Amino acid sequence: MNTEIELKFLVLESSEAKQTAEKITELLTAKKFSFVSQQKQLNNSYFDTPDLALRRQDKGLRIRTSIDNLDNKHLEQTIKTAGTAVGGLHQRPEYNVDITNNFPELALFPQAIWPKNQNLNELQAQLVSLFTTNFQRLIWLITIENNGHEATVIELVFDQGVIKANGNEVPICEIELELVTGNIDDLLTLAKVLCFGLLLRPGIKTKAARGYALSSAKDRQSTTKNIDNFDLLGLALIPLDKPKSLNHVFTHGVEFGLTQLQTLVDAYTQNPAFSILNKITEMLALLRQGFWLFEQSLDKSMGKLRNELSFFIKKFHWVEDACHLQELTTKTGNYRTKLHYSDALIRQMKSERSNFPDAEQNILLFHSARFNRLQLSLLTVLLAKKPHFNVDSTQVSIFAESALELNRKNLIEVMPKNGRIESQEYLAHHKLLIRSLLTGSWFGALYDKNERLAFRNPWLDIKQGISELQTLLLLQQQLLKLTTPESKLTKWLESKIEHLLHTLEHSREQAVSAQPYWRI
Repeated sequence: MNTEIELKFLVLESSEAKQTAEKITELLTAKKFSFVSQQKQLNNSYFDTPDLALRRQDKGLRIRTSIDNLDNKHLEQTIKTAGTAVGGLHQRPEYNVDITNNFPELALFPQAIWPKNQNLNELQAQLVSLFTTNFQRLIWLITIENNGHEATVIELVFDQGVIKANGNEVPICEIELELVTGNIDDLLTLAKVLCFGLLLRPGIKTKAARGYALSSAKDRQSTTKNIDNFDLLGLALIPLDKPKSLNHVFTHGVEFGLTQLQTLVDAYTQNPAFSILNKITEMLALLRQGFWLFEQSLDKSMGKLRNELSFFIKKFHWVEDACHLQELTTKTGNYRTKLHYSDALIRQMKSERSNFPDAEQNILLFHSARFNRLQLSLLTVLLAKKPHFNVDSTQVSIFAESALELNRKNLIEVMPKNGRIESQEYLAHHKLLIRSLLTGSWFGALYDKNERLAFRNPWLDIKQGISELQTLLLLQQQLLKLTTPESKLTKWLESKIEHLLHTLEHSREQAVSAQPYWRI
């Protein structure tokens, strides 16, 4: 058995394969890496039963035909068992057996990998080929000397080809860095070198996972459902299962945030939408909130990571306005029926929306060296063998209650139970509200769900109300730009804003009066 440890990156598909290969060689040469290179043609068939019995055991079974430059063929069957994938780093045990036929023989694998009650003959009889992955593989075998210690050996590969299933196909254009022997830090260092010279993003799905999705309607629906189910900010709690230390809470939160961030970026790349960009910004904010919350306990070097998260949050400062304008100009938007008779207003708002960065610009940013460096730095945090804290603290509940109480106190100071708050004041307090909800996202899972929701829901209503208020105020600004006044629409808008402010007052009264769940 081998445990495969590798980083996967998807190459932006507009890149030319020949240019990508040449660029890799140039980067390795410029950094004086020692390497040898070769190429192969790899043809793979993936097998399972019609009801995906292996898939349900988190196993992947394939037959690989490898053809080298001299047309030498090599057949191998491989089964990969349950592993982990975080931040584009995949770790998965695999078993390889040389064979002579193009059909797998399950009995050749170790008996220990199968459940005790597994009927192997029955499983063997049901195997069928589900999909294929065929691609050209360019290989650079890199050796990194480590001053008398064991040298690090990394296999860098660039794969280009197709995945085929049920008459459908999707392209393969990706880079993998597999740690053969040595230090995983060298793997990350090499990844940073590649990210500075190529347009890449972490590959969160293996070729096999993409093949299953292509071959199975159920897998495709599951992928779509995962994207659709990203909750509104404040409801997406970091799952925590009886954490023993602050270090566990912190690293678990970073892992959750990084995984969700990369899933959202993948979704945006496939189907660009302002709503997904907004969720990406929220996930960046969730990660940054963690670095703020633990600031006094973390090593000072972590401040650079927080600053990088702030940099990208600012890069997407325009996304909220884009979402509001989309709500106003889309035919299915909540206010579209009120605006349909004002062609001039609709044209003006669509023109405003066109000034925002387009999908191509955003996708390039997600493939940039700086964005990749941020994700690799977050991954380094997760792989660190020593605690990140410069203080010894295991009192998770005390730390959580202190942070939650401080955020509540700050909110109540600016949003008291009584008295009127005007539109601009709500907008001014919006960031403070978001930070409070994000603190609850970090620690809320430690407490009873019903008690937590009873406290958080009124604050979430205020957040939603402020978002609606932002949409209405943006519309008000657009009306003022028109050369011909829209008096009827202006009066309706003023009435709508006033009604919303009354609703916010009611939600604020409930929120301030709610019993803090961490005190119960």
